[in-house]
Amino acid sequence: MELIVGLFIFAVSVAIYFLPGIVASNREHASAGGIWVLNIFLGWTLLGWVVALAWACANSPAPAQSRSPANTPSRAPALNHDAAAESLRRLHQLKSEGLITEDDFEAKKREILGLG
Repeated sequence: MELIVGLFIFAVSVAIYFLPGIVASNREHASAGGIWVLNIFLGWTLLGWVVALAWACANSPAPAQSRSPANTPSRAPALNHDAAAESLRRLHQLKSEGLITEDDFEAKKREILGLG
């Protein structure tokens, strides 16, 4: 029985010691590696453990590769307003002269405006 209690206390102690690293990994912290290093080498000091835990709990932006495309703002090409206005005028002229269809006009307009 004493062995089981001793093993339980040891397991809980190890989990508490590595808590900053575990928290950083679970939160996918951008600096998880650094937090683990600090935790492993200076976690035995109360100050090192507290700093590692505070760092793990601090907000940090997620790594770029873990962001999903749906959450990433679209990067439309920079729009040159003068060139876009002139292109739209010419496009409207082509539509007015019957050289392109309404669907072609709308598709090209969306392309010029960077709307997809």
